[in-house]
Amino acid sequence: MGKSGGTRRCPRCGGNIFVDRDYDGWYFECLQCSYTRDLDIITEPGQRRF
Repeated sequence: MGKSGGTRRCPRCGGNIFVDRDYDGWYFECLQCSYTRDLDIITEPGQRRF
């Protein structure tokens, strides 16, 4: 098995988080406590990052 990107944990409760996108942009959200935080830099496939 290969290495994953690392286990992401919620800074508030230590729960599991996932990355998602809505109308306003990308964010991560905790599955256990619903803590959310906006993400600033996400590169879409095919886009160049400067």
